[in-house]
Amino acid sequence: MRTKWPVARAEYAEESLTTASRLFLALMKQDDGAKSLLLALPEVFPWVRHLDAEEVRAFTVGLLEALSDAAELDADDAVHRAIVSWRASARRSTATSRPGRGRGVSPKKGDRVSAPPLTGWHVVFGTTEAVTGWEELCRLALPNAHRCLDALRNAPLSRVNWG
Repeated sequence: MRTKWPVARAEYAEESLTTASRLFLALMKQDDGAKSLLLALPEVFPWVRHLDAEEVRAFTVGLLEALSDAAELDADDAVHRAIVSWRASARRSTATSRPGRGRGVSPKKGDRVSAPPLTGWHVVFGTTEAVTGWEELCRLALPNAHRCLDALRNAPLSRVNWG
């Protein structure tokens, strides 16, 4: 009986995560529920105040999708990646709002895609269109964007992940 408890506990935790994920997704489909979630975000994530309204909505949707992926697909790092990525966006927003730099200053050709990796290759934007495309990809499919960036940093010439 003693060896079954950790398994049961893990199953309960997974069920709790799945239930919470589904509840939040259902709330987002209702105007009042979405408004309530958006109003609650600054209490849970104080740094969202540095994001504009559209970014806050995108973060909320991305976070809820990551919760769903974590619950339904055992993508345990999805929530962490969503939070870390958007927190970094908030930091960039505060950096670009300092004197001499207007908020919303976009990266230019040759700028790093994100903070430099501890190991691996530095990834830079090749064109202005790549900047826009990357931001859109991150908003729509953050976990996939992270996997793509990891693959580019670790093995930029590999075709293993193509397809």
